[in-house]
Amino acid sequence: MRIAAPGVLSIACSGRRAWNDCPVPIATRFSPAANASRRCHDAEPGTFYLTDFLARHFERMVIEPLKLDRHPELRDAYFGNYRRLVYLSQTADTALLQRAKSAAERLSLDFEHIHCGYGQLQANLELEIQRWDDDKEDARVLA
Repeated sequence: MRIAAPGVLSIACSGRRAWNDCPVPIATRFSPAANASRRCHDAEPGTFYLTDFLARHFERMVIEPLKLDRHPELRDAYFGNYRRLVYLSQTADTALLQRAKSAAERLSLDFEHIHCGYGQLQANLELEIQRWDDDKEDARVLA
């Protein structure tokens, strides 16, 4: 059994098929957020993307590591070429939406929200697992 590198949707396939045999990149093939980010990038390359996870952990994942909490003057050095922040949400969480708006404000970027949901991710992953499970062995999805 092989597991993908951290940060990548991991699929563990038992039997004779291993991770290397799985089509790439599976997460982007089925994710509505991936399609939305491609469209946004084409429209405005200076776009900073925020997901539900990053909206929830913006301070710890963006502000603190870049030391913007202690040195706000660095904002232009890091984000000077960005024009907008696009929040690609999968959940309909008003608290996360407000956090995303606050993140855009903190970075002095225009805000845009695109609700992507999960689309057909689960159904398509189940079909892929069935396809891989041609020997009727168990397959597990690990996220």
